[in-house]
Amino acid sequence: MRNAVNPTTVWPPFGAHSMAVIEPEGRTIHLGGQVAYDKSRNLVGKNDLRAQTRQTLHNIEQVLDSMGGTLDDVVSITTYVTDMEGLRDIHEVRQEVFREPYPASTLVRIAGFIEPAILVEITAVAVIPTERFTAPESRGNPYFASTESGYSLG
Repeated sequence: MRNAVNPTTVWPPFGAHSMAVIEPEGRTIHLGGQVAYDKSRNLVGKNDLRAQTRQTLHNIEQVLDSMGGTLDDVVSITTYVTDMEGLRDIHEVRQEVFREPYPASTLVRIAGFIEPAILVEITAVAVIPTERFTAPESRGNPYFASTESGYSLG
């Protein structure tokens, strides 16, 4: 199990995040930015930050599931937004899907996304315990191949 680090010598975290997370033994997975597209690349929740945040986290969950992971394995997230007005919505959705110890978190305000209707993008780092990790190729993923040193695009 991972451990949250929230020292009393710095400001206390608020919302669903920790200051730092100590990774347990396992496979470290770095997920690229996810947005609120469904399987058919349709944007879910146009003009609805809560719906987009839920779909984005669902996409992260699906990527992790493809390797035997869950959202409980997420140790760090970076959230990108263009409008800071919806922070409460983002935090409330995160509290719905993450449990303590919460992942370490960074929030970044940006000028815009490649598609103007996108309201949020989230990247994540997860550590899937070795006993649960399933190599992508063993799940029928043709895009990954095992190498002596790990995994690479096939």
